[in-house]
Amino acid sequence: MKPVAPEQTFNEAKDLVGKVEANWKSVKLPKPLISAFSKAWVEYVGYPAIRSTGITRLHTSSERSENVADIDLALGIAVSPLRELLHRYKEYAIKAVNEADITEFKKEYGSKVQGTPACWKKLEPAIDALQEINAEEKALLKSFLTDSEKFYDIKGIARDDFATPALCKASGKRVDRFSIIDQIAGASNTTPEVYRLFVDFIEKIDQLEGNDDFTSCFVAICEFCRDYESHAGPIKTSDPESHKVLQNLETLLGELEKEFSKYRGVTFTFAHSKGSGSFPRVPWVGILPPGQSPKSGIYFSMCFGREGNGAVAGLAESVQNRGRIQTNERIEESKVINVNGGDPKQYYNNTYENPLEILKDSFSYEDLKEHVRVSLDRALECLDLKQSNPPMPFTKIPPEISDYTVCEALLSKPFTILTGASGTGKTKLATSLAKHLSNIDSSNSQIVAVGADWTDNRSVLGFVNHLNADKDGPRYQSTPILDLLLRATNDTDVPYFLILDEMNLSHVERYFADFLSAMEQKDGTLKLHSESSELRRAGRDSADVPAEIEYPENLFVIGTVNIDETTYMFSPKVLDRANVIEFTVSAGEIGAFLKEPNDYPEIETAAPGIAEGFLQLAKQARNLGCEKLPEQPAEKISKHLLDLFNILKAERFEFAYRTAKEINIYLQVCRHLAEDKAAWDISGWRNDLDDQILQKLLPKLHGSAGRIGKLLATLTHYCDSGEYKADISTQLSAAAELESGEKTAFPKSLAKLQSMIGTLRDEQFVSFIQ
Repeated sequence: MKPVAPEQTFNEAKDLVGKVEANWKSVKLPKPLISAFSKAWVEYVGYPAIRSTGITRLHTSSERSENVADIDLALGIAVSPLRELLHRYKEYAIKAVNEADITEFKKEYGSKVQGTPACWKKLEPAIDALQEINAEEKALLKSFLTDSEKFYDIKGIARDDFATPALCKASGKRVDRFSIIDQIAGASNTTPEVYRLFVDFIEKIDQLEGNDDFTSCFVAICEFCRDYESHAGPIKTSDPESHKVLQNLETLLGELEKEFSKYRGVTFTFAHSKGSGSFPRVPWVGILPPGQSPKSGIYFSMCFGREGNGAVAGLAESVQNRGRIQTNERIEESKVINVNGGDPKQYYNNTYENPLEILKDSFSYEDLKEHVRVSLDRALECLDLKQSNPPMPFTKIPPEISDYTVCEALLSKPFTILTGASGTGKTKLATSLAKHLSNIDSSNSQIVAVGADWTDNRSVLGFVNHLNADKDGPRYQSTPILDLLLRATNDTDVPYFLILDEMNLSHVERYFADFLSAMEQKDGTLKLHSESSELRRAGRDSADVPAEIEYPENLFVIGTVNIDETTYMFSPKVLDRANVIEFTVSAGEIGAFLKEPNDYPEIETAAPGIAEGFLQLAKQARNLGCEKLPEQPAEKISKHLLDLFNILKAERFEFAYRTAKEINIYLQVCRHLAEDKAAWDISGWRNDLDDQILQKLLPKLHGSAGRIGKLLATLTHYCDSGEYKADISTQLSAAAELESGEKTAFPKSLAKLQSMIGTLRDEQFVSFIQ
């Protein structure tokens, strides 16, 4: 094999190796593993010939996932896809390959990285002929040589049997060595030296004992404390032992600083114990919010126990200045780690609000980081400091909520109605979106069940309660919705979600009229009271309810709707201001569910900055700041909308400027989120325009057969052909018999219209929301 020329890949590879080294913490892999890989590659290949031609990610699976096995390096030079490195089975794999005709395999496989070419089956006779292994081992070997995932299904073979204990210990997770090898697989022909590289790579993994920088320093400091406890006298700050522990403390802070120096938009400082004359018996490190100090402040602290068995970490308050947080005393009977120093000023057992004991023998850096986040969030809350993250571009909708267009709808207009039969997942979808884009304490969302007695806006915005008054005047009787609004107005960088469950249980126009008006105005306001000054909410000490508030630009409203004899139909005024998304369930979906019932997929909270990016994109879209549609699809979309306008106008259901503008914004958002914008420009826009016909134009349709029968037939034919003809058939029977196919212009709208025609023929009256 001709090796890849160094000059073609050296600079590219050097940059890649540098990124791996620099970002090892973010991928949750121990640094020695990455270093061992990089050094081994150079040693056996002679130059850093890692090609970043296809690097997509270097990460482990989610922290909440049980396994951390997915490492995709997309190497230009890699192991054979025949998996010679198969633990104790590799010699049998080599023998089977040597005895089989793999010419066709090499020809077919080419540069494929994943997949199972059919010609791999030619290896099966050679494996069956092996005498050294039993039938179960042969089945396992075949699975390795064809599909690395199948071997987990073999009876009696557990995933744990193939885990690498040392790597698990180093990363605090479970890792499968063969998944790593399979993911690194690349070219079909390589050299023995490359095989040797990965053999050594696996061996180096096995030699790791979890000695990454942070863990090593943590253990070393614990051992220093253990030795100090048995020391005859105090250890001077000038002693070598003190110098070494200071270096370890600085290393710990350096790693924490990488993670938390700029946390939620707030700049933190870092400190550690140094001692004066004698080194303290309880070493500590601290992360300090602005204006705070170890002597008089609120901050994150980690103190090491005197016996050397671990540390205690959490939100702390200085011994000399107490009273701002609720510290919990850790009494002798309950504590495992003793963090009381020799001086009363170093008694830290009663210093923490949320003390977490971290034992040396079961230390997890990931768990510690999570506790740091919780503690810093609490500190920011206590100190009333702004919590925010730099916006990260919102470019991908999570698969758990991508089946419906709720994200696209809210990005283009902050009011969406979810309608459909009870139990179809409307509320769950809304709460899942709010959870995905939640802040640290989920205070940016509120689900409120609408009551049948909501006849005015007092159930929404509250009222002045003159019966609850004192010398300072009356109190304001607030509501969960107003509480959410006030939080939103004080936290403008984060999206807030109001979920109105069973929104039409009362007349929407009566209790929600103020919202409908304010959300349409550039600087819309909500009037709360007419008192001369701010009022205190009942149960609050501070006055924070002004006479009126601006409608929050960061507020998104999602209403769920059920239709039965206890609910009310929406007026065109309401429907015109929202995207209406209908939830339906097919017989096939119900059948599949009955065979294998499963819960609604749980969604994870987005990475820091994604929620802020969602809000940023929404504001950009509403202000027409998204990239305009290219000329060719824009002309086609305009023609379709003009045709639909003329069809609807003929029956007095036409739309106006607001709807046309919002449809255009919606399509710009969809193009922004499209993975392949070129494909969207060619034909992808049709699917999104179909959604807007369904969500913006059809919901206002309702009436008797004589009123809208002709209109439904005309629209159905148009959605089928995409062409407006003056002599188009207006017979309902002909429209109902149209069949959707590849050439159907707008299939989803066609299906809905035909469903409405069926209802109209049976009941002589129909509305979109049924």
